[in-house]
Amino acid sequence: MKKKKRVKMDGVHFSFDTLENKMNPFQNALHNLVADTSHGDPATLFMSANIMLKAVVEMYITLLPNSDIENILKEVISILPELRERIEKEFEDESETVH
Repeated sequence: MKKKKRVKMDGVHFSFDTLENKMNPFQNALHNLVADTSHGDPATLFMSANIMLKAVVEMYITLLPNSDIENILKEVISILPELRERIEKEFEDESETVH
């Protein structure tokens, strides 16, 4: 069984897994917004992702000290292979369903 990741920031503890499940509708809405805006154009998709990343960092800056932001970004870097594998599997599953 996969160990749930817990994060502590300024005395607040939360589970990524629990929060991620609650935020799935929001994430899906973001994906749909970007898909509707980019119309499959890679350059527009890339810029949309950059804009979202910049907005995230700006929001973190209003809430967290630099050290906490750095820790979050380090965690993101550490899970890149896992995220890539999951996303590639989702794309494979979707393509199998479509055909």
